[in-house]
Amino acid sequence: MFSSRSLKMFAFAAFSLNLLTLQAQVTNQGIYQKKSSFQLKNQSTQDRVLCVTIPKCGTHLLVKCITELNIPGLSYNYTKEAKTTSIQRIRKINKRPPPNHFKGVYYDTLKGILPKILTSNLIHRTPQKLFFTHCPYLPQFDRFLQSRTFSNFLMIRDPRAMVVSFAFMVHKSKEGKTANLDKTILSLINGNQKDYVPWAVEQHEMYPLIWEIGLYNFYKMYLPWATSKKFMLIKFEDLIGEKGGGSTQKQVQTIMNIGQHLGVKMTPQKTQTLVDNLFGGTWTFREGQIDSWKNYFTPEIKHAFKKNKDLTKLLIELGYEQDINW
Repeated sequence: MFSSRSLKMFAFAAFSLNLLTLQAQVTNQGIYQKKSSFQLKNQSTQDRVLCVTIPKCGTHLLVKCITELNIPGLSYNYTKEAKTTSIQRIRKINKRPPPNHFKGVYYDTLKGILPKILTSNLIHRTPQKLFFTHCPYLPQFDRFLQSRTFSNFLMIRDPRAMVVSFAFMVHKSKEGKTANLDKTILSLINGNQKDYVPWAVEQHEMYPLIWEIGLYNFYKMYLPWATSKKFMLIKFEDLIGEKGGGSTQKQVQTIMNIGQHLGVKMTPQKTQTLVDNLFGGTWTFREGQIDSWKNYFTPEIKHAFKKNKDLTKLLIELGYEQDINW
């Protein structure tokens, strides 16, 4: 387990270097540096909760847990698919091959542009008070959240499990077309912009970003959220419980910590009810097993992952391995 201080040093150093590099790449490619026309207002709505999650790290597991706490206003329909862009618009743009393909709603975060729809939802007073996002860390977004929310979460997962789960989600099209799973995993790990899957962005809008910059650069953009004020760090492996190959003891403690972070008094009965019913039942659920990535890490994929020294270091920093000998 990493210390708060070591994670903070690692996260912010990694984020600063990463953002400068990626922004330089965007500028060098001649992409228009537009400014957001969305003006943030000054009214205070500190009654919201935001779950920032790295894609395929248990987004709906976390929002289900919070929803089942039965706190007024803090609920989310975790059984319904969430879409931000129409399939028709994606396919129209995606007729053009990379680099002119559809890049997804979060690509503009590389240029420091805040997610417009989410910021609008957080500003305006609505009955809904629980939100989730896959937005990477942005200092200006962090400052914005401090005046709009009262408790937030960052959800992470073993990067190896995350990349396998992501590849499974995107390698099949809605019409039944299938890309090679191993090549899809390798392309996401390497970020070498090979083996592009045209329909993948229809399944998850973060696909173009991770495909372009690779797993390590993608993953580390989220880590500064872990040390941001009002944020609690949650590991998928700690919340999934025994049914997902985890520990009941860790699951109970994590559920109690989530309740405490939200200011809820957790009784043994309420905690046990969550333990009994948390596993599965969300629209993105596939397996929910913490070690199933091992079944898909071929020697080639394992070599590609280990070849990236930053990725192996990341596993150690996050507490998923003790050394490089796995």
